[in-house]
Amino acid sequence: MRLGAAITVQVMRIIVIGATGTIGRAVTDALAERHEVLRASRRGPRRVDIADGPSIAALFDATGDVDVVVCCAASGALAPIDTPSDRTYWEGLDGKLIGQVTLVRRALAHVRDGG
Repeated sequence: MRLGAAITVQVMRIIVIGATGTIGRAVTDALAERHEVLRASRRGPRRVDIADGPSIAALFDATGDVDVVVCCAASGALAPIDTPSDRTYWEGLDGKLIGQVTLVRRALAHVRDGG
């Protein structure tokens, strides 16, 4: 790059899931300085629950295509790996891991090429 050359920054359309949480709020605030950010969460104008596949599909139907999907969401209680109940452990894993996998699977059709 030569000195004095202009740098072009592409404005991206980014959806942030979990945007009302502590981390999600910080991420959306930072991204919003340079990009169009769509904030989504279990509470708020754009509602989504990553543990509920149909709510994810409805979100993308309403917002359309995006360049980037950021997930700052998780649900379920924290439980140590040696928790006494398998059920408690799997409920936590379902709300954290499986919900994010479901989000990725539903988002694939709505992320633009190169996203």
